[in-house]
Amino acid sequence: MPKQAEPELVDISRFKSVEDALQQVDAIRDHLHELTKQVFESNDRNITYLTMFLLSALARANGLHLATVHAIETSNPHAAIPLIRSYGDLVVTALYVRDHPRYVDALTDRSPNTKSKRRSIGALIAAVTKYAPGIKHVYDELSEGTHFGAVAMWASWTHKPDTERTVTYASYPRWRDPERDPLVIAAWLIELGEALAGTVETTLNAYLTGPEPGPRA
Repeated sequence: MPKQAEPELVDISRFKSVEDALQQVDAIRDHLHELTKQVFESNDRNITYLTMFLLSALARANGLHLATVHAIETSNPHAAIPLIRSYGDLVVTALYVRDHPRYVDALTDRSPNTKSKRRSIGALIAAVTKYAPGIKHVYDELSEGTHFGAVAMWASWTHKPDTERTVTYASYPRWRDPERDPLVIAAWLIELGEALAGTVETTLNAYLTGPEPGPRA
Protein backbone atom coordinates (compact mmCIF):
# COMPACT_ATOMS: atom_id res chain seq x y z
CA MET A 1 0.00 0.00 0.00
CA PRO A 2 1.42 3.46 -0.87
CA LYS A 3 2.63 5.50 2.04
CA GLN A 4 1.10 8.69 0.65
CA ALA A 5 -2.06 9.28 -1.34
CA GLU A 6 -2.52 13.00 -1.77
CA PRO A 7 -0.47 15.01 -4.30
CA GLU A 8 2.10 17.34 -2.77
CA LEU A 9 4.28 19.36 -5.18
CA VAL A 10 4.02 22.38 -2.88
CA ASP A 11 6.12 23.87 -0.10
CA ILE A 12 4.65 23.25 3.35
CA SER A 13 7.71 24.43 5.27
CA ARG A 14 6.16 27.91 5.52
CA PHE A 15 3.66 26.62 8.08
CA LYS A 16 4.24 26.17 11.81
CA SER A 17 0.94 24.34 12.32
CA VAL A 18 -2.47 23.79 10.75
CA GLU A 19 -3.71 26.85 12.63
CA ASP A 20 -0.89 28.94 11.17
CA ALA A 21 -1.68 27.60 7.70
CA LEU A 22 -5.32 28.61 8.01
CA GLN A 23 -4.32 32.12 9.10
CA GLN A 24 -2.16 32.46 5.99
CA VAL A 25 -5.01 31.11 3.88
CA ASP A 26 -7.34 33.77 5.30
CA ALA A 27 -4.88 36.49 4.31
CA ILE A 28 -5.14 35.39 0.68
CA ARG A 29 -8.93 35.52 0.84
CA ASP A 30 -8.73 39.06 2.24
CA HIS A 31 -6.52 40.07 -0.69
CA LEU A 32 -8.99 38.64 -3.20
CA HIS A 33 -11.77 40.56 -1.48
CA GLU A 34 -9.82 43.79 -1.92
CA LEU A 35 -9.34 42.96 -5.59
CA THR A 36 -13.10 42.68 -5.97
CA LYS A 37 -13.40 46.31 -4.92
CA GLN A 38 -10.71 47.34 -7.42
CA VAL A 39 -12.46 45.55 -10.28
CA PHE A 40 -15.74 47.28 -9.41
CA GLU A 41 -14.02 50.66 -9.45
CA SER A 42 -12.18 50.05 -12.74
CA ASN A 43 -13.16 51.41 -16.15
CA ASP A 44 -15.10 54.27 -14.50
CA ARG A 45 -17.52 51.67 -13.15
CA ASN A 46 -18.63 50.74 -16.65
CA ILE A 47 -19.39 47.05 -16.40
CA THR A 48 -18.26 44.96 -19.37
CA TYR A 49 -18.27 41.22 -19.93
CA LEU A 50 -14.61 41.19 -18.97
CA THR A 51 -15.42 43.00 -15.73
CA MET A 52 -18.18 40.52 -15.05
CA PHE A 53 -15.83 37.61 -15.73
CA LEU A 54 -13.29 38.89 -13.22
CA LEU A 55 -15.95 39.48 -10.58
CA SER A 56 -17.48 36.05 -11.21
CA ALA A 57 -14.04 34.44 -10.99
CA LEU A 58 -13.38 36.14 -7.66
CA ALA A 59 -16.78 35.06 -6.33
CA ARG A 60 -16.11 31.48 -7.38
CA ALA A 61 -12.68 31.61 -5.75
CA ASN A 62 -14.31 32.82 -2.54
CA GLY A 63 -16.74 29.91 -2.56
CA LEU A 64 -14.03 27.35 -3.29
CA HIS A 65 -11.84 28.92 -0.63
CA LEU A 66 -14.50 28.69 2.08
CA ALA A 67 -15.42 25.13 1.16
CA THR A 68 -11.77 24.03 1.14
CA VAL A 69 -11.14 25.59 4.54
CA HIS A 70 -14.15 23.68 5.85
CA ALA A 71 -12.72 20.48 4.34
CA ILE A 72 -9.40 21.15 6.10
CA GLU A 73 -11.11 21.80 9.43
CA THR A 74 -13.23 18.64 9.14
CA SER A 75 -10.35 16.42 7.92
CA ASN A 76 -12.06 15.68 4.61
CA PRO A 77 -9.62 14.93 1.77
CA HIS A 78 -12.49 13.55 -0.35
CA ALA A 79 -13.86 17.08 -0.60
CA ALA A 80 -10.60 19.04 -0.40
CA ILE A 81 -8.87 17.56 -3.44
CA PRO A 82 -11.77 18.01 -5.92
CA LEU A 83 -12.22 21.56 -4.64
CA ILE A 84 -8.56 22.34 -5.23
CA ARG A 85 -8.78 20.94 -8.76
CA SER A 86 -11.81 23.15 -9.43
CA TYR A 87 -9.74 26.09 -8.22
CA GLY A 88 -7.05 25.01 -10.68
CA ASP A 89 -9.65 25.05 -13.49
CA LEU A 90 -10.52 28.60 -12.51
CA VAL A 91 -6.92 29.81 -12.50
CA VAL A 92 -6.18 28.22 -15.88
CA THR A 93 -9.28 29.84 -17.38
CA ALA A 94 -8.36 33.23 -15.90
CA LEU A 95 -4.84 32.96 -17.34
CA TYR A 96 -6.27 32.21 -20.78
CA VAL A 97 -8.70 35.13 -20.57
CA ARG A 98 -5.84 37.41 -19.58
CA ASP A 99 -4.20 36.68 -22.93
CA HIS A 100 -7.43 36.29 -24.94
CA PRO A 101 -10.01 38.61 -23.33
CA ARG A 102 -12.55 38.04 -26.07
CA TYR A 103 -12.74 34.41 -24.96
CA VAL A 104 -15.12 35.69 -22.30
CA ASP A 105 -17.78 35.67 -25.04
CA ALA A 106 -17.54 31.87 -25.15
CA LEU A 107 -18.19 31.73 -21.40
CA THR A 108 -21.38 33.79 -21.49
CA ASP A 109 -23.52 31.46 -23.62
CA ARG A 110 -24.08 27.70 -23.65
CA SER A 111 -25.85 27.76 -27.01
CA PRO A 112 -24.24 25.50 -29.67
CA ASN A 113 -24.81 28.27 -32.20
CA THR A 114 -22.60 30.81 -30.46
CA LYS A 115 -19.74 32.14 -32.60
CA SER A 116 -17.19 31.79 -29.83
CA LYS A 117 -16.49 28.17 -28.94
CA ARG A 118 -15.24 27.00 -25.60
CA ARG A 119 -11.95 25.18 -25.38
CA SER A 120 -11.38 22.02 -23.39
CA ILE A 121 -9.47 22.27 -20.14
CA GLY A 122 -6.65 20.36 -21.83
CA ALA A 123 -6.45 22.98 -24.58
CA LEU A 124 -6.47 25.79 -22.02
CA ILE A 125 -3.69 24.13 -20.03
CA ALA A 126 -1.61 23.70 -23.18
CA ALA A 127 -2.12 27.37 -24.01
CA VAL A 128 -0.89 28.65 -20.63
CA THR A 129 1.97 26.17 -20.15
CA LYS A 130 4.56 28.79 -21.08
CA TYR A 131 3.53 30.81 -18.01
CA ALA A 132 3.03 27.81 -15.73
CA PRO A 133 5.29 25.01 -16.99
CA GLY A 134 4.30 22.60 -14.24
CA ILE A 135 0.55 23.12 -14.51
CA LYS A 136 -0.19 19.96 -16.49
CA HIS A 137 1.55 17.69 -14.00
CA VAL A 138 -0.16 19.46 -11.12
CA TYR A 139 -3.55 19.14 -12.80
CA ASP A 140 -2.98 15.47 -13.53
CA GLU A 141 -2.14 14.83 -9.89
CA LEU A 142 -5.24 16.63 -8.70
CA SER A 143 -7.37 14.80 -11.26
CA GLU A 144 -6.08 11.52 -9.87
CA GLY A 145 -7.49 12.56 -6.52
CA THR A 146 -10.76 13.84 -7.96
CA HIS A 147 -11.59 10.75 -9.99
CA PHE A 148 -11.58 7.34 -8.33
CA GLY A 149 -7.94 6.51 -8.88
CA ALA A 150 -5.11 5.61 -6.53
CA VAL A 151 -5.69 8.60 -4.26
CA ALA A 152 -9.33 7.72 -3.65
CA MET A 153 -8.51 4.02 -3.46
CA TRP A 154 -6.15 4.43 -0.51
CA ALA A 155 -7.65 7.48 1.20
CA SER A 156 -9.53 5.37 3.76
CA TRP A 157 -6.65 3.02 4.54
CA THR A 158 -3.65 3.70 6.73
CA HIS A 159 -0.68 1.51 7.55
CA LYS A 160 -0.49 0.83 11.26
CA PRO A 161 2.88 1.94 12.70
CA ASP A 162 5.33 -0.72 13.89
CA THR A 163 3.62 -3.47 11.92
CA GLU A 164 4.32 -5.06 8.56
CA ARG A 165 0.92 -6.14 7.29
CA THR A 166 -1.62 -4.36 9.46
CA VAL A 167 -3.77 -1.53 8.10
CA THR A 168 -6.63 0.46 9.57
CA TYR A 169 -9.78 1.45 7.70
CA ALA A 170 -12.12 4.39 8.30
CA SER A 171 -15.56 4.78 6.76
CA TYR A 172 -15.49 8.48 7.64
CA PRO A 173 -13.22 11.16 6.09
CA ARG A 174 -9.80 11.50 7.65
CA TRP A 175 -6.28 12.51 6.71
CA ARG A 176 -3.90 9.65 6.14
CA ASP A 177 -1.17 11.87 7.58
CA PRO A 178 -2.87 14.45 9.82
CA GLU A 179 0.36 16.41 10.32
CA ARG A 180 1.20 16.73 6.62
CA ASP A 181 -1.95 16.41 4.50
CA PRO A 182 -3.94 19.46 5.69
CA LEU A 183 -0.82 21.59 5.21
CA VAL A 184 -0.55 20.37 1.61
CA ILE A 185 -4.14 21.42 0.91
CA ALA A 186 -3.59 24.79 2.58
CA ALA A 187 -0.46 25.35 0.50
CA TRP A 188 -2.39 24.56 -2.68
CA LEU A 189 -5.08 27.02 -1.64
CA ILE A 190 -2.52 29.77 -1.09
CA GLU A 191 -0.64 29.14 -4.34
CA LEU A 192 -3.82 29.10 -6.40
CA GLY A 193 -5.13 32.20 -4.63
CA GLU A 194 -1.88 34.03 -5.32
CA ALA A 195 -1.95 32.93 -8.96
CA LEU A 196 -5.53 34.14 -9.39
CA ALA A 197 -4.79 37.44 -7.67
CA GLY A 198 -1.81 38.10 -9.93
CA THR A 199 -3.83 37.18 -13.02
CA VAL A 200 -6.73 39.44 -12.06
CA GLU A 201 -4.35 42.33 -11.40
CA THR A 202 -2.56 42.02 -14.74
CA THR A 203 -5.87 41.66 -16.60
CA LEU A 204 -7.22 44.70 -14.81
CA ASN A 205 -4.17 46.78 -15.68
CA ALA A 206 -4.08 45.62 -19.30
CA TYR A 207 -7.71 46.08 -20.26
CA LEU A 208 -9.70 47.98 -17.67
CA THR A 209 -7.45 50.88 -16.72
CA GLY A 210 -5.67 53.58 -18.69
CA PRO A 211 -6.83 56.06 -21.33
CA GLU A 212 -8.50 53.48 -23.61
CA PRO A 213 -9.67 50.54 -21.55
CA GLY A 214 -11.17 47.52 -23.23
CA PRO A 215 -10.16 44.19 -24.82
CA ARG A 216 -7.56 44.54 -27.54
CA ALA A 217 -7.09 40.89 -28.42
